[in-house]
Amino acid sequence: MAGPTQRAGESASPVGITIEVALQQPIELSCFAEVQKSRVEPRINFVPVVTDS
Repeated sequence: MAGPTQRAGESASPVGITIEVALQQPIELSCFAEVQKSRVEPRINFVPVVTDS
C-alpha cells in the first residue's frame, strides 16, 4: 500500500510533492500510486484536480 514509505513518489517526480502540499488531499496519494503503475505523467491527473479546487 502507498504508505509513508513511498509517499507521493519522491523518486518518481518532485512535482507530486509540491501539488500535494498545495491541495493537502488524500486523493493525491491514490492518484499518484495509479499514475506510477500506468507510467503516465502525473501532470495529466493533477490538472483536473487543481482546476476543481
